[in-house]
Amino acid sequence: MKKCPSCFELIQEEAIKCKHCGEWLNKKENDLFNKTKTLVKEKIDAIKENKTKHLFLPTDKNPMIIDGLIFYEDSLTINETKLFYTEITNIEYSCLVTTVNFSTTTSMTFALHFKNSENQIERVLIISNGIYEKGIISHNSDKKIKEQLTFMKGLIEKLTFNSRVIKYALELNETGYLLYKNKYKFHKNGNLEIDNVIKANFKEQYENNELTWLSSHSGYRSSSFDPYSFIVKNNNIKWYDFANKNTTIEITYDWDIFTASLMNFLKNGYYFHKNV
Repeated sequence: MKKCPSCFELIQEEAIKCKHCGEWLNKKENDLFNKTKTLVKEKIDAIKENKTKHLFLPTDKNPMIIDGLIFYEDSLTINETKLFYTEITNIEYSCLVTTVNFSTTTSMTFALHFKNSENQIERVLIISNGIYEKGIISHNSDKKIKEQLTFMKGLIEKLTFNSRVIKYALELNETGYLLYKNKYKFHKNGNLEIDNVIKANFKEQYENNELTWLSSHSGYRSSSFDPYSFIVKNNNIKWYDFANKNTTIEITYDWDIFTASLMNFLKNGYYFHKNV
Protein backbone atom coordinates (compact mmCIF):
# COMPACT_ATOMS: atom_id res chain seq x y z
CA MET A 1 0.00 0.00 0.00
CA LYS A 2 1.04 3.61 -0.49
CA LYS A 3 -0.33 7.06 0.24
CA CYS A 4 -1.84 9.36 -2.35
CA PRO A 5 0.33 12.52 -2.63
CA SER A 6 -2.80 14.68 -2.86
CA CYS A 7 -5.22 13.38 -0.20
CA PHE A 8 -2.81 11.09 1.73
CA GLU A 9 -5.31 8.21 1.73
CA LEU A 10 -4.02 4.65 1.38
CA ILE A 11 -4.21 3.19 -2.12
CA GLN A 12 -2.89 0.13 -3.92
CA GLU A 13 0.80 0.10 -4.80
CA GLU A 14 0.07 -0.37 -8.52
CA ALA A 15 -2.73 2.25 -8.63
CA ILE A 16 -2.49 4.87 -11.39
CA LYS A 17 -5.42 6.94 -10.10
CA CYS A 18 -6.55 7.63 -6.53
CA LYS A 19 -9.93 6.06 -5.77
CA HIS A 20 -10.56 8.66 -3.05
CA CYS A 21 -9.85 12.02 -4.71
CA GLY A 22 -9.59 11.00 -8.37
CA GLU A 23 -6.07 12.40 -8.79
CA TRP A 24 -3.95 10.79 -11.48
CA LEU A 25 -0.67 9.49 -10.04
CA ASN A 26 1.07 9.23 -13.40
CA LYS A 27 1.23 12.62 -15.13
CA LYS A 28 1.60 11.03 -18.55
CA GLU A 29 -1.58 9.02 -18.02
CA ASN A 30 -3.34 12.18 -16.87
CA ASP A 31 -2.23 14.16 -19.93
CA LEU A 32 -3.28 11.35 -22.24
CA PHE A 33 -6.69 11.11 -20.57
CA ASN A 34 -7.26 14.88 -20.85
CA LYS A 35 -6.22 14.95 -24.51
CA THR A 36 -8.52 12.03 -25.30
CA LYS A 37 -11.39 13.66 -23.42
CA THR A 38 -10.86 16.94 -25.29
CA LEU A 39 -10.70 15.15 -28.65
CA VAL A 40 -13.93 13.25 -27.97
CA LYS A 41 -15.70 16.48 -26.95
CA GLU A 42 -14.50 18.24 -30.11
CA LYS A 43 -15.79 15.35 -32.24
CA ILE A 44 -19.19 15.43 -30.52
CA ASP A 45 -19.44 19.22 -30.90
CA ALA A 46 -18.51 18.94 -34.59
CA ILE A 47 -21.23 16.34 -35.16
CA LYS A 48 -23.84 18.51 -33.40
CA GLU A 49 -22.79 21.58 -35.39
CA ASN A 50 -22.93 19.65 -38.65
CA LYS A 51 -26.51 18.56 -37.87
CA THR A 52 -27.77 22.14 -37.37
CA LYS A 53 -25.45 24.38 -39.40
CA HIS A 54 -28.02 24.48 -42.23
CA LEU A 55 -30.46 26.22 -39.85
CA PHE A 56 -29.68 29.91 -39.31
CA LEU A 57 -31.35 33.31 -39.35
CA PRO A 58 -31.05 34.61 -42.91
CA THR A 59 -29.80 38.13 -43.66
CA ASP A 60 -29.35 40.15 -46.83
CA LYS A 61 -25.66 39.27 -46.82
CA ASN A 62 -26.18 35.65 -45.84
CA PRO A 63 -29.55 34.45 -47.18
CA MET A 64 -30.87 30.92 -46.85
CA ILE A 65 -31.01 29.37 -50.32
CA ILE A 66 -33.27 26.35 -50.83
CA ASP A 67 -33.42 25.25 -54.46
CA GLY A 68 -35.35 28.03 -56.27
CA LEU A 69 -36.09 29.98 -53.09
CA ILE A 70 -33.93 32.64 -51.46
CA PHE A 71 -34.95 33.71 -47.95
CA TYR A 72 -33.72 37.07 -46.68
CA GLU A 73 -34.26 38.90 -43.40
CA ASP A 74 -37.51 40.61 -44.47
CA SER A 75 -38.42 38.94 -47.76
CA LEU A 76 -37.97 35.97 -50.04
CA THR A 77 -37.30 35.65 -53.75
CA ILE A 78 -39.22 33.09 -55.80
CA ASN A 79 -38.04 32.71 -59.38
CA GLU A 80 -36.75 36.31 -59.33
CA THR A 81 -40.04 37.60 -57.86
CA LYS A 82 -39.64 39.31 -54.49
CA LEU A 83 -42.23 38.83 -51.74
CA PHE A 84 -42.01 40.81 -48.51
CA TYR A 85 -43.12 39.05 -45.35
CA THR A 86 -45.36 42.02 -44.53
CA GLU A 87 -47.48 41.13 -47.59
CA ILE A 88 -48.30 37.66 -46.27
CA THR A 89 -51.92 37.20 -45.18
CA ASN A 90 -51.97 33.47 -44.37
CA ILE A 91 -49.47 30.69 -43.78
CA GLU A 92 -50.50 27.24 -44.98
CA TYR A 93 -48.55 24.37 -43.49
CA SER A 94 -48.89 20.73 -42.55
CA CYS A 95 -46.27 18.17 -41.66
CA LEU A 96 -47.31 14.64 -40.81
CA VAL A 97 -44.71 12.20 -39.52
CA THR A 98 -45.75 8.55 -39.66
CA THR A 99 -43.80 5.52 -38.49
CA VAL A 100 -44.69 2.06 -39.83
CA ASN A 101 -42.53 -0.98 -39.12
CA PHE A 102 -39.93 1.36 -37.62
CA SER A 103 -39.66 3.30 -40.93
CA THR A 104 -40.47 7.03 -40.65
CA THR A 105 -41.91 9.14 -43.48
CA THR A 106 -42.54 12.90 -43.50
CA SER A 107 -45.34 14.39 -45.62
CA MET A 108 -45.17 18.19 -45.87
CA THR A 109 -47.18 21.01 -47.46
CA PHE A 110 -46.06 24.63 -47.17
CA ALA A 111 -47.62 27.61 -48.97
CA LEU A 112 -47.76 31.37 -48.48
CA HIS A 113 -50.81 33.52 -49.24
CA PHE A 114 -50.30 37.21 -49.97
CA LYS A 115 -51.98 40.25 -51.51
CA ASN A 116 -50.79 41.15 -54.99
CA SER A 117 -50.65 44.60 -56.59
CA GLU A 118 -54.34 44.30 -57.51
CA ASN A 119 -55.27 43.56 -53.88
CA GLN A 120 -56.11 39.96 -54.77
CA ILE A 121 -54.99 36.98 -52.69
CA GLU A 122 -52.42 34.76 -54.38
CA ARG A 123 -51.00 31.44 -53.23
CA VAL A 124 -47.39 30.36 -53.63
CA LEU A 125 -47.02 26.61 -53.12
CA ILE A 126 -43.49 25.99 -51.90
CA ILE A 127 -43.74 22.24 -51.26
CA SER A 128 -46.64 19.81 -51.55
CA ASN A 129 -47.23 16.36 -50.10
CA GLY A 130 -47.15 15.14 -53.69
CA ILE A 131 -50.68 13.77 -53.86
CA TYR A 132 -52.60 16.41 -55.82
CA GLU A 133 -50.29 19.38 -56.40
CA LYS A 134 -46.70 20.09 -57.30
CA GLY A 135 -44.73 22.70 -55.39
CA ILE A 136 -41.61 24.67 -56.23
CA ILE A 137 -39.58 22.20 -54.20
CA SER A 138 -39.95 18.46 -54.74
CA HIS A 139 -41.92 16.52 -52.14
CA ASN A 140 -39.13 13.93 -52.25
CA SER A 141 -36.56 16.43 -50.96
CA ASP A 142 -34.19 15.23 -48.28
CA LYS A 143 -34.54 15.71 -44.55
CA LYS A 144 -32.31 18.80 -44.36
CA ILE A 145 -34.38 20.74 -46.90
CA LYS A 146 -37.59 19.93 -45.02
CA GLU A 147 -35.92 21.02 -41.78
CA GLN A 148 -34.96 24.32 -43.43
CA LEU A 149 -38.51 24.88 -44.66
CA THR A 150 -39.91 24.13 -41.21
CA PHE A 151 -37.38 26.51 -39.68
CA MET A 152 -38.35 29.31 -42.10
CA LYS A 153 -42.04 28.62 -41.56
CA GLY A 154 -41.52 29.16 -37.83
CA LEU A 155 -39.57 32.37 -38.44
CA ILE A 156 -42.21 33.77 -40.82
CA GLU A 157 -44.92 32.85 -38.30
CA LYS A 158 -43.21 34.97 -35.66
CA LEU A 159 -42.61 37.90 -38.02
CA THR A 160 -46.23 37.97 -39.23
CA PHE A 161 -48.04 36.83 -36.08
CA ASN A 162 -49.34 40.25 -34.97
CA SER A 163 -50.62 41.27 -38.40
CA ARG A 164 -52.42 37.96 -38.90
CA VAL A 165 -53.99 38.05 -35.42
CA ILE A 166 -55.24 41.59 -36.01
CA LYS A 167 -56.83 40.51 -39.32
CA TYR A 168 -58.77 37.70 -37.62
CA ALA A 169 -59.71 39.88 -34.63
CA LEU A 170 -61.04 42.70 -36.84
CA GLU A 171 -63.19 40.24 -38.80
CA LEU A 172 -64.49 38.77 -35.54
CA ASN A 173 -65.46 42.22 -34.22
CA GLU A 174 -67.19 43.13 -37.49
CA THR A 175 -69.09 39.90 -38.11
CA GLY A 176 -69.45 38.25 -34.70
CA TYR A 177 -67.70 35.05 -35.74
CA LEU A 178 -64.19 33.80 -36.43
CA LEU A 179 -63.97 33.17 -40.16
CA TYR A 180 -61.58 30.38 -41.10
CA LYS A 181 -60.51 29.54 -44.66
CA ASN A 182 -63.26 31.89 -45.87
CA LYS A 183 -65.73 29.06 -45.24
CA TYR A 184 -65.99 28.00 -41.61
CA LYS A 185 -67.68 30.35 -39.14
CA PHE A 186 -66.86 29.84 -35.46
CA HIS A 187 -69.47 31.82 -33.52
CA LYS A 188 -69.05 33.40 -30.09
CA ASN A 189 -71.58 30.95 -28.59
CA GLY A 190 -69.63 27.92 -29.84
CA ASN A 191 -71.71 27.18 -32.93
CA LEU A 192 -69.92 26.02 -36.07
CA GLU A 193 -71.60 27.30 -39.24
CA ILE A 194 -70.83 26.03 -42.75
CA ASP A 195 -72.69 27.22 -45.87
CA ASN A 196 -75.37 28.92 -43.74
CA VAL A 197 -76.02 25.72 -41.76
CA ILE A 198 -75.21 25.27 -38.05
CA LYS A 199 -73.42 21.93 -37.98
CA ALA A 200 -72.73 21.63 -34.26
CA ASN A 201 -71.77 23.42 -31.07
CA PHE A 202 -68.11 22.52 -30.72
CA LYS A 203 -67.82 24.04 -27.23
CA GLU A 204 -70.51 21.69 -25.88
CA GLN A 205 -68.86 18.75 -27.63
CA TYR A 206 -65.52 19.72 -26.10
CA GLU A 207 -67.07 19.81 -22.62
CA ASN A 208 -68.65 16.38 -23.27
CA ASN A 209 -65.38 14.90 -24.62
CA GLU A 210 -66.94 14.45 -28.07
CA LEU A 211 -64.65 16.80 -29.98
CA THR A 212 -61.78 15.12 -31.85
CA TRP A 213 -58.72 17.34 -32.07
CA LEU A 214 -54.94 16.94 -31.70
CA SER A 215 -55.27 13.17 -31.79
CA SER A 216 -52.44 10.65 -31.76
CA HIS A 217 -51.90 6.93 -32.27
CA SER A 218 -49.10 4.80 -30.95
CA GLY A 219 -48.45 1.10 -31.34
CA TYR A 220 -45.59 -1.36 -31.34
CA ARG A 221 -44.95 -1.11 -35.09
CA SER A 222 -46.63 2.17 -35.99
CA SER A 223 -47.29 5.62 -34.58
CA SER A 224 -48.69 8.93 -35.81
CA PHE A 225 -49.79 12.32 -34.52
CA ASP A 226 -52.39 14.43 -36.32
CA PRO A 227 -52.51 18.04 -35.08
CA TYR A 228 -54.54 19.24 -38.08
CA SER A 229 -57.89 17.39 -38.10
CA PHE A 230 -60.68 19.19 -36.21
CA ILE A 231 -63.69 16.84 -36.14
CA VAL A 232 -67.19 17.59 -34.80
CA LYS A 233 -70.32 15.45 -34.76
CA ASN A 234 -73.04 16.96 -36.95
CA ASN A 235 -76.42 17.84 -35.42
CA ASN A 236 -79.66 16.01 -36.26
CA ILE A 237 -78.10 13.27 -38.37
CA LYS A 238 -79.96 9.98 -38.81
CA TRP A 239 -78.18 7.02 -37.25
CA TYR A 240 -77.79 5.35 -40.67
CA ASP A 241 -76.37 8.43 -42.44
CA PHE A 242 -72.71 7.60 -41.90
CA ALA A 243 -71.48 9.80 -44.75
CA ASN A 244 -72.64 12.99 -43.01
CA LYS A 245 -72.05 11.93 -39.44
CA ASN A 246 -69.01 14.16 -38.88
CA THR A 247 -67.50 17.36 -40.21
CA THR A 248 -63.72 17.43 -40.55
CA ILE A 249 -61.81 20.70 -40.90
CA GLU A 250 -58.15 20.54 -41.84
CA ILE A 251 -56.37 23.15 -39.70
CA THR A 252 -53.62 23.90 -42.20
CA TYR A 253 -54.04 27.70 -42.44
CA ASP A 254 -52.51 29.81 -39.66
CA TRP A 255 -52.29 26.81 -37.34
CA ASP A 256 -50.56 28.87 -34.65
CA ILE A 257 -53.36 31.46 -34.45
CA PHE A 258 -56.26 29.05 -34.86
CA THR A 259 -54.98 26.69 -32.17
CA ALA A 260 -54.29 29.50 -29.70
CA SER A 261 -57.63 31.25 -30.30
CA LEU A 262 -59.70 28.03 -30.13
CA MET A 263 -57.94 26.86 -26.97
CA ASN A 264 -58.52 30.28 -25.46
CA PHE A 265 -62.22 30.13 -26.37
CA LEU A 266 -62.73 26.61 -25.02
CA LYS A 267 -61.05 27.46 -21.71
CA ASN A 268 -61.93 31.14 -21.20
CA GLY A 269 -64.94 31.82 -23.43
CA TYR A 270 -63.35 34.28 -25.89
CA TYR A 271 -61.10 33.94 -28.93
CA PHE A 272 -58.85 36.96 -28.48
CA HIS A 273 -58.03 39.26 -25.59
CA LYS A 274 -59.80 42.60 -25.71
CA ASN A 275 -56.55 44.50 -26.17
CA VAL A 276 -55.84 42.78 -29.51
